[in-house]
Amino acid sequence: LYCLRAVNLPVKLKILGRDRADTAFEARPGEEVAAALEASAMLHAVLTDLCGRAEGGPAYRHLSSRWVLREASRLVGEYATWFARAGALGSDPSLSSPGAPPPSVPQPPLEGALSLLLVALPVPEARRGAAQAFRNLCIRCANLLSQPAGLRGLMDAVMRIVAPPPSTSETSASPGRTRPAPASPSPPRPSASKSRSSSCSGYVMLAGSSLALGPEERTAVVEGLGRVVAVLPPESMGDAGVALTAPLVLRAQALAQAGTSVRVEALSGLAEDLTLLGAALRFMDFPGNPPPGQAHPALKVLEHAWPVLAGVAEHPLCQREPEVVASLCEVYQRALLSARGSARGLLPTLIN
Repeated sequence: LYCLRAVNLPVKLKILGRDRADTAFEARPGEEVAAALEASAMLHAVLTDLCGRAEGGPAYRHLSSRWVLREASRLVGEYATWFARAGALGSDPSLSSPGAPPPSVPQPPLEGALSLLLVALPVPEARRGAAQAFRNLCIRCANLLSQPAGLRGLMDAVMRIVAPPPSTSETSASPGRTRPAPASPSPPRPSASKSRSSSCSGYVMLAGSSLALGPEERTAVVEGLGRVVAVLPPESMGDAGVALTAPLVLRAQALAQAGTSVRVEALSGLAEDLTLLGAALRFMDFPGNPPPGQAHPALKVLEHAWPVLAGVAEHPLCQREPEVVASLCEVYQRALLSARGSARGLLPTLIN
């Protein structure tokens, strides 16, 4: 796996050819076409076997070694471009001979690769490579992953790992660090009616009550999903953004309540989840204005999170925590940068 990853650049060049974005199209010689299709078939066989499930059960054959799982995740990330483009090789004019039928090319095992990464994400030895690979796949394959039903299932499966409900250890009272409940109200709880999807078909589900990822890995995964949401039509982007960020808003609400009442350490977790909310807003932009009568997607996400954000901004204990204040400002900044002119009416409220 390491060796196959080490030669990813020449292998991808052999299969996909040079990036012809700024060059004139040139047909590839016949021997190059044959070599490209042969190399792609070989890679397809390796990755299909690697990302496939053992017969008779859901477990992966190579899960017995966490180091193999780590290398498998890294390999998937390095070949993200192949996952994005290999399925279209049959329609690539550079691989077709004049008068000959287009070559038959199987679709890459994208769903299996994503399921493998979901298995790898909570594994300490594999989680960093898995998070980076997930972001790479989302960036390269955003159009392939943007089908509404599949995207909602993917977001639900991933966010169960990235933003599970806070565990008791995150929200219970700390010995010697308790304080009476604050006089000002805690942030109100946003509606959770749409925070989870019941459809996660096709993806391995791993639900937990404690965080398995560090801040860097969580940010990579959320940014990856944000890139997929960003390619949706403007009329669908807002609802998808709310679905993506709902688990983060729920965690922020619970951690804010705990941090301002019984466990001051929870405010660090609150700051981290607010930073992730900003990461989700980072790419929620598109040219022009939103459709008539519709709010900008970034503002729709901000509206959903507003009760929690306002409660955090107004609470004296949160105001005295630099991490929380910085993360809150980052959320507002990301929303303004994405919404641009659509955020004019929001400026007076943010300034106040």
